[in-house]
Amino acid sequence: MKFQVMKGLIWLQRCDVLVNPCENVLLKHDKGVSRDLAEFAGPQIYKASNDLVLKERVLQRGQVYETATGFLNCKKLFHA
Repeated sequence: MKFQVMKGLIWLQRCDVLVNPCENVLLKHDKGVSRDLAEFAGPQIYKASNDLVLKERVLQRGQVYETATGFLNCKKLFHA
């Protein structure tokens, strides 16, 4: 498996997977990189996150969750 760690405006990168560093278990996307990713990706991210929280009830720290990518130029968006 090949991977690359990058620094900068990650929401502008073309890649297979972006990892959103979640700061809370409710995927609120209210600060930091999480907010910036969600704002660039568009409303699909907020809806997908809300749907995920409704389905799972409580997201577990240390787990990885996948949502829609919205306008991000990636194949998958993981929240960890």
